[in-house]
Amino acid sequence: MTRVVRMADILAGKTLEAPAAKVNLSFALDENTAPIEQLAPGVRKQILTNGAAFEFNTPQPIRFTQDQVVFMGRRGGIQVDTSRKTVRLVLLDGQKIGYGQLHADVGTGPYDLTFHHDKVVGVSEGPGRFIHVTTPEGIVQLPALSIGGIGYAPGTYGQIAIVPVLNGRCEFTLENLLSRPCSGAGSCGSRAGAGQSMTICDRE
Repeated sequence: MTRVVRMADILAGKTLEAPAAKVNLSFALDENTAPIEQLAPGVRKQILTNGAAFEFNTPQPIRFTQDQVVFMGRRGGIQVDTSRKTVRLVLLDGQKIGYGQLHADVGTGPYDLTFHHDKVVGVSEGPGRFIHVTTPEGIVQLPALSIGGIGYAPGTYGQIAIVPVLNGRCEFTLENLLSRPCSGAGSCGSRAGAGQSMTICDRE
């Protein structure tokens, strides 16, 4: 959206405030599902039939660490689904969130990440930035990043993938880099990275 500013306002030193970008991501416990326990001011936990959920909502930033839960910020949520074997990390306003061995940090919210055994499905909103994401144990090759159907190679160090997200709403998937087995025809080669190697065949 284009906004025209009068030269007189600029010369007068008038301050103009840009409207905040609309955020659609959210997280909230359903009070009709199960009882809710308050663990600390602004931190609530709900035991579900298939796991547990944690909600963070505080006026000032907090640093919360208890058992497997890690949170730094003001608003967010965690949902652990033991039947689907997934962990959902939602950071709305903060710097770090995690459960067990799965963490996301560096890049601020808002973003919503669902960790599966062998992939991470995420969506972010706001400005473009980098999010550091722990790769789940099922990603055993070089990770591949897909944003809007276009493939990218994220930066990595150890078990961390550096995911670049774009301005606005950005949907992405982090998973194993797919490769076809080499049959001997065409051009094949061995590539290594992050302590692991793989063979990639460029045969059509």
